[in-house]
Amino acid sequence: MALYDIAYSTTLESNKSPLRVCSSPFAEIELQHTRERRAAGIAAAKKRGVYKGREKGATKARLHRAKELKNQGLSALEIARAMNISERTVRRYLST
Repeated sequence: MALYDIAYSTTLESNKSPLRVCSSPFAEIELQHTRERRAAGIAAAKKRGVYKGREKGATKARLHRAKELKNQGLSALEIARAMNISERTVRRYLST
């Protein structure tokens, strides 16, 4: 009779503990409730006119404006100050 030395692990193959696996369905239910509450809050805010979202086309217009200013010879810092945005944003606009 051969004896095999099998190491017992309290974790599953996917590296999740059994406790985590058991509590996972509860976490998923809570996540779903959170999503529903967030959607309801956004809908209520839209109804009140508070939640409007981003202005359409704002980023494209700013992108073109930044490129125009760059073509006029302004530095990234000068463009940022003129447009009231960060220098990092200007550099991101100019790299596209």
